[in-house]
Amino acid sequence: MYSSMDGWMDRWMDAIQTCEWDTAAPHLIVTEAGGSVVQCGRCDREGNLIEGEDWQRVLAEERPVLYNKEDDLNPFFIAYGKRTIKPANS
Repeated sequence: MYSSMDGWMDRWMDAIQTCEWDTAAPHLIVTEAGGSVVQCGRCDREGNLIEGEDWQRVLAEERPVLYNKEDDLNPFFIAYGKRTIKPANS
């Protein structure tokens, strides 16, 4: 996730199961550097995309990854570095 913050890459996608404590600090650092961390679908305890979850629709909505939830699993997510072009839905 840090690579998206320092300009080495413009985005980083997480497609593995992570919990809140795995991503809270990197999320803060990416955000403070001008980037964003957005959801691209929820996963089950085995790391599989939940059936019926349309990851493309979720990603287009630019939903932020949330913390302090009842379930400590993160959704799949993408971390973007600072973007100079606004997302299509802005």
